[in-house]
Amino acid sequence: MQVHPLKISLIISEITDEIRKAEKLHLGMETAESGTLFASAQNKLIQLGTELERLGLLGGIKDIEELCEILYQEAISEDSAEFKRLVDQRIVLSDRIELNLKYGILRVGLYVDQVPAVKNVLAQCDQAENETGDYYQLTVYPRFGNTRNDEAYDVDDVAIVLQGQILYDNNFTLDTIHYYRYLYPKVPIILSTWAGEVTEEFRLHMDELNVCVIENTYPENSGRSNINYQLCNTHAGVKEALRYEDVTYCLKTRTDQRIYKKDFLTFFKNQLQIYPVRPNDVLKNRILILGGTSSNLLLPFHLCDFLVFGNKEDIETYYRSPFPAGELDYAYQNNDEWIGTKIKMIPYENLQYVRKHKEEIKRKWSSVMFKYYDPEIYISRTFYERALLGRKIEADEDLYDHFWGYLRDYIVACDPTDLLLYWPKYKYKSYQRNYLTNDGGLCFSAWQDIFIHGV
Repeated sequence: MQVHPLKISLIISEITDEIRKAEKLHLGMETAESGTLFASAQNKLIQLGTELERLGLLGGIKDIEELCEILYQEAISEDSAEFKRLVDQRIVLSDRIELNLKYGILRVGLYVDQVPAVKNVLAQCDQAENETGDYYQLTVYPRFGNTRNDEAYDVDDVAIVLQGQILYDNNFTLDTIHYYRYLYPKVPIILSTWAGEVTEEFRLHMDELNVCVIENTYPENSGRSNINYQLCNTHAGVKEALRYEDVTYCLKTRTDQRIYKKDFLTFFKNQLQIYPVRPNDVLKNRILILGGTSSNLLLPFHLCDFLVFGNKEDIETYYRSPFPAGELDYAYQNNDEWIGTKIKMIPYENLQYVRKHKEEIKRKWSSVMFKYYDPEIYISRTFYERALLGRKIEADEDLYDHFWGYLRDYIVACDPTDLLLYWPKYKYKSYQRNYLTNDGGLCFSAWQDIFIHGV
């Protein structure tokens, strides 16, 4: 079996599927058919071991030999308790093999002509350019493998919190955790999800990867735009990060997103060192948020909540907001007036425009924006009021003065394109607009300008 490194991860998945079928048949007492599948999986593993030896990847051979022995014991086992122990042992070992082979193999980038489907997509991009007048590019995010021989990063003072429902399609959440663990073997990883989300096999993977799993109970009331779910789920994860004494920082991210920038944790830490927070009695560092997307200059406190990074105590404080008590009555999902206002504002999301028309914007929009909340605004604004201002903003105050000062003194923005952030959500998961030319105008360069010169 002469296998290119690109194919090895897929072969492991095929073998694992065959093993699962064999185990299911064995439990159903169909031992003859299960024995045939166990033997087939063993044979494929032996061939895979030979190929790994040819490729010089000797580290995985011992694990494969051990896995073959477990499969043999499974095939002859007649005791249900012993069989379950072997299955659990097999899952843990398979996970270790898969982790090493998925991300330990050096892969070579493909040329367009090697993949007809990709070649066709690029031809269609040319056609779309002719039809729309816009430019289109294809971005490739590898599922596994490295294009460079990267070593693991020696970071141990950051906790990664993944929050939300587990995305089982293409093992997306599992592969993301695999990837983060491969890059950062020393950092605590916390998965904060919901009761009933975690399958038995997924839990075994988490145990092998040394991931802390929190299974939250849904609040009785979801709140508008599901904000109560978000606050409950997220706060439980970041609160868990406080338990790790050797951890200084916390990254909150989502289970349905993946950061492909490999040194993202050192990058985040460096940003906080480069841009110190304004001296205060609460925050130890700035709060790093995701710019572009739905981070806005003209919608006060509307900061994207996909990703947040900072000192662990600061992040816990950030998400300690109480459930809303009516503030989201004007949330955009439920309010055509709010949607219309946002649509009016977005074309003017430009720092130079804002500076030129600052007084007009404040005079015309400050009181209008005061009543508008959505989850992003609620979390950011209530944090500012609770932790930094020490009181609620009054209706007759200038909301923009508060917001722009908050950006200058306590926030740092980071562009999703710089992080190579991948988000396979919604119908058109393969189509993503450039965050720096659409929607919110609070990209890193705009924020940096505010940091130095103000608005």
